[in-house]
Amino acid sequence: MSGAARLDIRSAHDIVAALGAPDLATHLAICAAAAARPAQILAYGAAAGVDLVASFLAAAKVRRSLPHRKAALGALVHFDDPRVVALFREVLQSSSESDVLRLAAQRIALDDTPDSRRFLRQRLLSEDNALRVRCIASALASAEDLSTAERLRLVVAGVGNRPAVESWPRDSDESARAFANELRGAFALHARRLLKSSGTAADLIALLPFWRDSSVSDRAWFLTWGSGLFGSSEPPAAVSALLVEALGQPDEAVPLAALHWCKGCPSAVPLEALQHQMTATSAELRLAALAALPVRALDWWQVALTDCEPAVRALAVERALPVSHLASTSKELATLMEDSDWRVRAAVVRALSQSGEQAVDTARAWLSHSSPLVRAGALQILISQRQEHWVMDTLMA
Repeated sequence: MSGAARLDIRSAHDIVAALGAPDLATHLAICAAAAARPAQILAYGAAAGVDLVASFLAAAKVRRSLPHRKAALGALVHFDDPRVVALFREVLQSSSESDVLRLAAQRIALDDTPDSRRFLRQRLLSEDNALRVRCIASALASAEDLSTAERLRLVVAGVGNRPAVESWPRDSDESARAFANELRGAFALHARRLLKSSGTAADLIALLPFWRDSSVSDRAWFLTWGSGLFGSSEPPAAVSALLVEALGQPDEAVPLAALHWCKGCPSAVPLEALQHQMTATSAELRLAALAALPVRALDWWQVALTDCEPAVRALAVERALPVSHLASTSKELATLMEDSDWRVRAAVVRALSQSGEQAVDTARAWLSHSSPLVRAGALQILISQRQEHWVMDTLMA
């Protein structure tokens, strides 16, 4: 003990006194000595009938500063005693300090008994504190007998072997259940990234039974992920049934995600399921439904002239013109050019400007319209069609 300048240890009483010393330096010195030479320290026996393991345990439990506690725990790591393992179990479930949690998990892992191993594995899956999970995962990283769920938890916690997990047959019930649990847990974002980077259509189908039990955000994410997987390919019947169910969900985010999927593949659901969304209260849902519906699935002019949302009216105009004859819709277009919202008027100008000569004839006729908004739109169309000279000649005449 001569190497510790602040220590003069002759008995167990001196060790207990150093543990409770008011100055931090003495406390740190006795804890460092115990960590370096645990057998020699414990050989001093007991003080007042209390053995030194119990004394260090008591020091670790005293509500003093974090450095005091960490030093006592650092010494206890080197003591081979069931009471030490029991303390570290308590610490692992109550502490919020990363160094302490890491120390606790590592010490419990050192206890090579089935009970300690079982405790760590149970905490690995049941714990919802991300920091604790990472510490436990690090302590179990070298274990070879982990279950599918445990190995996945290590990976999403940033500890395990990701390539091995990516090559799993994830359409198995065990694997799908493990992923479903992770998508609802503390590492949901990590599980999403893993599925997005390596997931397949088979993975999505395996996860279908867990969709209804997910949160709104998880259900919406699931549909967005599925849309990326299938693209414009028509999905299997089970997925189509899920999309129909999603379109009827009360939380807007879910049917909205389903509509975005249907935009890439309108045939994924029956036409009436998409048309029904045009009666939704939400303008965003109606807008998404318009974008998803096939070109000849709706009376676009009716929507353009009657919907209460300008963005919906504007999109309806753009969807209507490509499948309409300008001569027969000139009256509706002129009415829409008088719309109170600039987005609708801009949609008319934009859509007409892509119609070539027909647009020129319509715009020339509008120059004598009684509404200044219609005349202004006519000028915009004519200029877009490079009719500046004709306009100048006509207006100057």
